[in-house]
Amino acid sequence: MERHLNKDGTSFCYVLTRKRVKNLNLRVQKDGSLTVSAPARVPVSEVDAFVLSRADWIIAAWARLAAAPAELPSCTYTDDECEKFFAPLVEKYAPLFENALSGRTLTLKYRTMKSRWGVCYPARPQITFNRRLLDKPLDAVEYVVVHELVHLNHPNHGKGFYAQLAEILPDYKRRRAALRTM
Repeated sequence: MERHLNKDGTSFCYVLTRKRVKNLNLRVQKDGSLTVSAPARVPVSEVDAFVLSRADWIIAAWARLAAAPAELPSCTYTDDECEKFFAPLVEKYAPLFENALSGRTLTLKYRTMKSRWGVCYPARPQITFNRRLLDKPLDAVEYVVVHELVHLNHPNHGKGFYAQLAEILPDYKRRRAALRTM
């Protein structure tokens, strides 16, 4: 059921879906549309009041969507190009992690990812790097490589993880900050 509301000159149109849920759930979709799921027992007037009570949050979410780039530009780096770029960096630091590898071969993979620079799977052992790193400064890329390798010993971001990362790259915070501002 589609509902139309106004508050302080702003229109809020949402689609109401009745579901087997305990609470009212409001979502702002990627296209900016609003959806609400609600239990069958909740009157429509209460759902309307809930949506209007979240007006400031909805407007802020719309602003974030408007400010975000519509889509990341395509990345055309091949696996061969990525391999030539990452392999020397991995080879430089991999000897520090021979105990974690226990004689197993580390597999490198490459993907274009939206929100991660790298992913480590210690049990396999496998590291996947974001192809977009090829466009970043070398010291920032080196940080990502070492970060993922440290996950072979420390699967989480606990104190031990950061202690080993700082031991290998004492300036890791600067490198990480540089990566985040690009």
